[in-house]
Amino acid sequence: MMTNDNFYLKSIASGEVTGAYETHLYYMGIISGMIIKLGYMILPNAPMFGMFFCFSTAAMLSYTLYRLLFSCKRLISAALLLFVYLFTVYAFFIQHIIKTEFTAITGFVGAAGVFSMYLLEEEKPFREYLKALIPFVIFSLWSVGIRDKAYLMLLPFVGMILFGKFLNIFLKKNHKSEEYKNFAALLIACIAVTVTGCGMNVIAYSGNEWKEFKRYTDASEKVYDFYGYPDYDENEELYSGLGITRSSYIAATEHYNILLDPAINADSMERLAYEGELLYNSKRGSFSDTIKDIFQKFIERNFTTYTERPINILAYLLYIIVFILAVLSKSRRAVFDICCIFFAGSFLWVYLIYGGRFPSRVTQIIFVCEIVLLVGVVIKRKLWEKKPAGIFLYVGIILIILSAIRFGLPVAKKQIGEVQSWYDFSVCFRELEEYLSKHPENHYYFDMSHLYYMEETLGKPGEYENYVYMGSWMPNSPWYDEKLRSWGIEDVGAALIDKKDVYLIYQPVDFDTRDFLDDYYAEHYPGCRLRVVDRFVASNGMEYEILKGYRE
Repeated sequence: MMTNDNFYLKSIASGEVTGAYETHLYYMGIISGMIIKLGYMILPNAPMFGMFFCFSTAAMLSYTLYRLLFSCKRLISAALLLFVYLFTVYAFFIQHIIKTEFTAITGFVGAAGVFSMYLLEEEKPFREYLKALIPFVIFSLWSVGIRDKAYLMLLPFVGMILFGKFLNIFLKKNHKSEEYKNFAALLIACIAVTVTGCGMNVIAYSGNEWKEFKRYTDASEKVYDFYGYPDYDENEELYSGLGITRSSYIAATEHYNILLDPAINADSMERLAYEGELLYNSKRGSFSDTIKDIFQKFIERNFTTYTERPINILAYLLYIIVFILAVLSKSRRAVFDICCIFFAGSFLWVYLIYGGRFPSRVTQIIFVCEIVLLVGVVIKRKLWEKKPAGIFLYVGIILIILSAIRFGLPVAKKQIGEVQSWYDFSVCFRELEEYLSKHPENHYYFDMSHLYYMEETLGKPGEYENYVYMGSWMPNSPWYDEKLRSWGIEDVGAALIDKKDVYLIYQPVDFDTRDFLDDYYAEHYPGCRLRVVDRFVASNGMEYEILKGYRE
């Protein structure tokens, strides 16, 4: 099942938006865009977008499992490890497997690369070391190819691993020159992967239409995700200067219908973002207040709310278990590695909380990296070899199983039930799509007021959509500009009145009305009103109104 913005990206990649398969997915890297496009070209009717992410997750899990099993010398140990691994993945990670979200998947794949990087042994001969580098390069390039911004979150972990490896070589009494050579190869690989992945995206989006869209999205992200719209009554002169009326403001802020008004564009969004940032910064407290606020939010997200559960429980439990194993094994290097991992994770938390942007799909990347690296510490430092540590390792495994039963399984069961209910509910959207496909001569706007019902996308791979969403981040994009031009639409609001084949789909609900649409048309097109020209009722009882604008 797809969540967040995935179904928008899927509709772009599969050709549902413009009628042609697309490599430019903007929020995803051009590398993954090429792979997904090729998949649709080969198998047009297959769910290639979802399959790509499922394969990405499976690759990460398979690789980490392989490295774990490779460390076992006895079959019975491997069998026990396999059971614990599969049980832990089901209990703690099932939500990221059954719910496809591209930011989280970026973290999963990138974590495999970081895990591989940490396990590299600088003492190996140079040629063998280069071969051992291959998994790191593949997973890292794979990660940056999905979403470069999410991949860059992994750099603190990469930096701490590099620091640890360099310090280990430097402090050795009898280090070999080949170790520095191997370290240099790793450093070059890190830089090359980052530059290649990010550089390809820069080149792919160097056109003027993409630069303009980037200007709009950068500003709109600040407005919608950080600062919010400045209050209309307190800034009426500002909005008047931008050409944004009260009805436009309400449609955009309360109902997310951005496409309706051309006055909401890159220029106006930049000004609103600027004013919002000024107001936000004016409310910031002193440095000590900022530190206190960061600490309070960290405690709240990690310990007093359920936002990060159960994955945070596994991470902190592993910190305790692996630290005790390191002490029992008398491994200073393991203790140092644990401290480096904790420092990298803490740095990211401070950065995200200070910036005010830390949704769970982003913060859980931190936990995933910490978990795989802590497992890596056990493998690399062989913390089970000394008898006290070996005995405690079994205690740790029991604690992980118990925490999975107590905290992981209830959440896993809830997540599976939630996905099943969403899938069952989405029958109304599949039936609505059938209704729309029976009227290919028409063009539809999809009102965004109650889009949160739509956890499943409408479109099917390769089938052209005869509708556009009036919200999300796709308005003012090259895809929508092309689509609206092909429909002969210059003014979205006016087309609902002037063009006979343009309609608006609205979902009536008990707790809301469409007064905001009536107010918008009354204010912008005097003498015009909206009428219900058709209704569609799905088998699960969900009703949709088909609206048309008329001049009186």
